[in-house]
Amino acid sequence: MKRPPLSTLLVNVLHKTHPLLALLEVGYRLENIDCDFIYEHTSIVYCTLRLHTLNADLSTQRLKKASSVLANVVVLCLVDSEDSFQALISLNRVCAASNCVLVCVYTLREAISYIHALCAATARKDTSTTMISDVCSILSSIRGINKLDVHALCHNYCSFSDLCKSNARSLSDCPGVGATKAQILRQALQKPIMIDHDPSLNSSREKPRLCT
Repeated sequence: MKRPPLSTLLVNVLHKTHPLLALLEVGYRLENIDCDFIYEHTSIVYCTLRLHTLNADLSTQRLKKASSVLANVVVLCLVDSEDSFQALISLNRVCAASNCVLVCVYTLREAISYIHALCAATARKDTSTTMISDVCSILSSIRGINKLDVHALCHNYCSFSDLCKSNARSLSDCPGVGATKAQILRQALQKPIMIDHDPSLNSSREKPRLCT
């Protein structure tokens, strides 16, 4: 599916030879920035679990520095270690202390998919805030579907209608969604819409919601 045009992604000049850049499908510009990537008002810090295990203090310093520049910080962690349980607990604590969102990936291509999704979600928010807000509100009301899932879905589908018509297999291809969430989403979208009736509101202000 063709992606919508996106604004320029800022990339730390130190990463000009990083293998992630070869997979990027959005325009980017090398800049001297305090994190790895910046798109609009969101910072993206890329790290590997192995590096965090070797130097947890460095991860803490990087996240504190990124958080001091922009409020929205996403940590994209490549899980490249088999013994990852304790390391993930440690990294999760560091992210929580710095008020950052942690996203774990297992391949570089999956990491790029999240970067594309975050860029698309931010770009669409600027051009169609109300529409995206409504879609996010509807999809987030489904138990088990979080905001990152919603952003990935909005990135992969041109319209809410296309999303509703898609099958579970297509939904599961979205980064972070997977087969279980796809099935939950598919079942929720097939259920009838309920109207919240409030005697104090007239019919034009009744709020629809999905049955879950």
